[in-house]
This record gives sequence, structure tokens and C-alpha cells, in this order.
Amino acid sequence: MIKRILSVILCVLLTLTLLPTAAHAASGISRWNELDQALSRASQDPDNPTEIKLSKNLDSNDRRSNLLIKSGRYVILDLNGHDLDCSDCQNAPKIEGCLIITDSSEGQKGRLIYNRSNHNRGVLCTNSGSLTLNAGTITGSNVSEVIRVDGESSFTMNGGEVTGNNVEKYILIYDRGSFTMNGGTVDGSGYEIPSDIVSIGEDARCVLTGGSILCPEGNRAIGVEGSISVSGAPELAGRGIYLNNSLITIAGALTNSDRLIPVEMYQPGVFTDGWSEDMGNPADYFKSVNDCYSVERNGAGEAYLKAKSYVVTLDNQGATTPGTASVEATYDSPMPAITPPTKTGYAFDGYFTGNWRIYNANGTGAMN
Repeated sequence: MIKRILSVILCVLLTLTLLPTAAHAASGISRWNELDQALSRASQDPDNPTEIKLSKNLDSNDRRSNLLIKSGRYVILDLNGHDLDCSDCQNAPKIEGCLIITDSSEGQKGRLIYNRSNHNRGVLCTNSGSLTLNAGTITGSNVSEVIRVDGESSFTMNGGEVTGNNVEKYILIYDRGSFTMNGGTVDGSGYEIPSDIVSIGEDARCVLTGGSILCPEGNRAIGVEGSISVSGAPELAGRGIYLNNSLITIAGALTNSDRLIPVEMYQPGVFTDGWSEDMGNPADYFKSVNDCYSVERNGAGEAYLKAKSYVVTLDNQGATTPGTASVEATYDSPMPAITPPTKTGYAFDGYFTGNWRIYNANGTGAMN
């Protein structure tokens, strides 16, 4: 009898031990109320996040529904080739916990959509929240930003795509937020926006190791007031990186020599921190947006934008005393003084190109 009781107890213990963690899996989500319930019961264990898998497109006809990941909750959202349209939700998508977006379908065409003009942003990651995009697309229209990250929160791209239309920015990072791009594409190539595709505020940070940020030639891929570090082979189109009193920290070897990174500065000068001798010539990896600057290395070994110099020939129109025949002019610097020419019966009035006065009558530069 005792042996039988022990056998039953042992069987129960084994059954309890082998039970799967079904509470952390929610497959076949086909309605918003099912998604709401799964999110409300989401795991609080970072090592065992709740896995939610869509089985059809979800349209947010019920305005009481929201895509909200609460603080301390951990969720993996598998779009599974479907659309999660949050446009008619009561509030824009908000991540205060941890959300990982992926897509296990073959074509990975699933989308998180937010198109609504009466909210000033799309997806908000805040209050130390964490958003990771591994596959699928996050897209928004008629909003200030497709994704906004603040409050010591983070957005990491390992794959997938961020797109938008009629937006002011695609990604805005500020208030101690961070953006890490290891892969994927931020595609702003089809729409000319008034500012940067990605904007990094003065107390925010950006890490680039790969992926692509696409935009028209007139746009800046990234505008940086905070910190940025670069390694690997990121692809940046348009006017590339704009540095507003910031430096690019070289965090590791660059391998993008087949596609140079454009650099533009508020005040041209040194733009790297950490360039080492074994990395070679920085001109093999960076180029200046302004053709009048070249990428060089200074005495400390760092990369900087150096103003180019040009030889300017002065036509003295048959002067009796020729004066200075040519000068070396440096872009964005005063013209060097010259010895004016003289000609019997004439008074020298200066040198011109078209209607532009280049030199005054006394030989001083007129375009200082």
C-alpha cells in the first residue's frame, strides 16, 4: 500500500515537471479581443516571454483595443505574414515593457500598421521599454514619426523594414533613448521629408553595424546631436550622417569600402574618435557631402574634413606691371592678398568673375 502511494505521488510530480509553459504561448490569434487577453497575461519572465502568433489580419475596428506592452511584460509577436492594423485603436501602439517583432512566414510580409493623423506619432517606446524588429515591417502614415523612442528606452533593428508616407521623421530618438541598427532597412526613398530620416537627440545615442537607411539625395539619412558609433558596413544614402557638434566613435573595423558613408558637419573639422592606424585611410570609408572638402587624417590620426585648395589665375589684361599672376585659394577662407597690376593710363579697379568682385583695388580679397 505504501509503495502504491509513493508511486502515485511520483507520477504526479513527474507530470507537473513535464507540463509545458502553455501560459506563455498564444498561437492562432485571429481577433483583437484574443490579442488583448494575451497581452494582459503576458509573461513577466524575461527568459520566458509570451509568444503571440497571428493567424489572420487584424483590423482595429474596436477603438477600445490597444497595442500596449506594459512595463515588466515580455512579448514576442509573430506577424506570420499578416497585418496588425492599429490605426483605429483608441491610442497609438505603446511599448513600456519588451516587444520583439518577428515574422515566421516564408515571405515575411507581415506589417504593424499605424495610419492616423490625429495622433502626433506612431509607435512609442517609452519608460525604459525595449522594441526589437527582427522581421516584418513597421509602417505609418500621417504621423510625426513612425517610431519614437524616449525615456531611456531602446529600439533595435536586426532585420525587417521601417517605412512611411507623409511623415516628418521615420525614427526619432531622444531623452536618453537609443537606436541600434544591425540589419534591416529604413526606407525613406519614396518620400521627400523636411528633415532627417533618423534623428538622434543631444542626449540620445545611435549604434550602426549594418543595415540600410535609404532616402532621396537631398535628405540626410541620420542627423546626430548626441552620440553615434559605427562599425561593420552600414549603408547610408542621401547626405548620410549630419554631425551637429558630435563625433563618430569608431567602435570596430569598417568594411563598407564599396559604399562610402557621406559625412556632413555643422563646422567642418575632426569627425571621428577612435580611428586607428590599422584601419587604413578613412577616405576609403567616408566621403564629404560637400565636394569642396576632402576626407583626411590629422596628426593625431583622426579623420577630418579638410577644405580643398584651388589655383586661381588672375588675368591682368595686358598690364604694364603684371602684379600677382595667380593665387592658391582655400574654400571657405579669405582670399590671399595680392600685388595689384598697373597699366599706363588706367586705374586698377579689382578682379572680377562675371559680376562678382573677387579682389578690391588695393589687392585685398573682396569675398572674405
